[in-house]
Amino acid sequence: METIRIKSECIIFQKHVYASNIKEVPFKNYDYYKTIYEESENGEFEAVWLIKDEKMAKSFSSFQYSNFKELKEALNLKNRGQLHLSPMKQFLCKCGAKI
Repeated sequence: METIRIKSECIIFQKHVYASNIKEVPFKNYDYYKTIYEESENGEFEAVWLIKDEKMAKSFSSFQYSNFKELKEALNLKNRGQLHLSPMKQFLCKCGAKI
C-alpha cells in the first residue's frame, strides 16, 4: 500500500511499510493519462493509467484510493480519454507491454 499526493508540479508516492520511502515524480516524466475500467472479483473499478512512451508507467484506481476523484482532478497532465482493453491486454500492459 502507498499514499499518493499530488502537487502542482509532481506526484508524491509514499509507501506505508517504509514511511521514509518517498518518491516525487515530476509530471514531465509522464506523457499523458488515460482512464480505464479494471475488473476484479469485486466488480469493475475506474483507474487512471499514467503513460510514458506508450506504456503504463504507474496507475491508481478507485478500488485502492477513497480519494480517487480528487487525485484524478488534480493531475496536471493531458487526459487522452478512455482505454478499452480486454482483461488479458490489461494484464500484459501492467507487465510492460505497449498499449
